[in-house]
Amino acid sequence: MRFFLPKQPSFFDAFAALSEKQIEVAFVLRELAGDFHNVAHHAKRAKVIEHEADDITHTILDQVNATFVTPLDREDIYLLTQKLDDIVDLIENAITNIRLYHIREKRPEFDEFAALIVRTAREADTLVRQLAHRAISAETRRLVVAVHQCEDEGDEIFQRSIERLFREKPDPLVIITWKDIFADLEEVVDTYQALSDTVESILVKAS
Repeated sequence: MRFFLPKQPSFFDAFAALSEKQIEVAFVLRELAGDFHNVAHHAKRAKVIEHEADDITHTILDQVNATFVTPLDREDIYLLTQKLDDIVDLIENAITNIRLYHIREKRPEFDEFAALIVRTAREADTLVRQLAHRAISAETRRLVVAVHQCEDEGDEIFQRSIERLFREKPDPLVIITWKDIFADLEEVVDTYQALSDTVESILVKAS
């Protein structure tokens, strides 16, 4: 049936453009890890990327509403777009919270999270671009497994970071703020896993 549908490459171009934004904001997070005393600069850059991602999201949704026959199910387009936009929002929120909380001393697990999120972002971007083929493949399955493994690593980093935080018993305010930041970063990796499941589901249905 799908062979008779009109091609809509602009949708897949838009998905790739939105995915590029999640990579860009992930890089900002990694740059913050290496330049933690310049939080305001990185927070400003993350906010710009978040606005750009919102613009792409609105364009995709407008296009769905204006297109009679879409290359994928409308519900799948909405879900995929929302997951990508959520990732950008979550990373931007974590960076902004570091600025708002006036955090000055970096915890070592922050570096681990930043490196993991960049790696996951790259795998997720490659996976999103598989949508243009509209068919499941061995590469698709490999990428889904890779993102799931990243999510498992995120859980391990989160548990280790919280255990260390309470073992060292720093100032209660430090515990509260960093627990919040680490929860934000774990949610980022969780959302990547949800995104990978969404892409896999779409491709299974399209195959």
